[in-house]
Amino acid sequence: MRLVYGFFNSDDQILYIGSSFLPLEKLEYNHRNALELWPNEEHTRFRTMLSELDHDCGGFRRLIEMKCTRPVIEALEGQLIRAFNTPLNDDRDPVRSSKLYGRY
Repeated sequence: MRLVYGFFNSDDQILYIGSSFLPLEKLEYNHRNALELWPNEEHTRFRTMLSELDHDCGGFRRLIEMKCTRPVIEALEGQLIRAFNTPLNDDRDPVRSSKLYGRY
């Protein structure tokens, strides 16, 4: 199973959209603790911002969940990123990026 998820602020505005094969609770833990879990890696603007927020300042929600391939879920992710014009997504085309970086 794969999912597309969104991060919503306390005003119910969607700020970020991503996709994963992890359960929502695990991916939230990874995002919120990324700077401590992987201190020597380069981190996205979203993860950096998230590390500075209290848990009450927003949360993750499942937008789509389905059994599919990575290219399919990333295509849906990209469509939602572009449709909602999410301010914390630096990458507007996850499919292109995955092809560029040899993820599939």
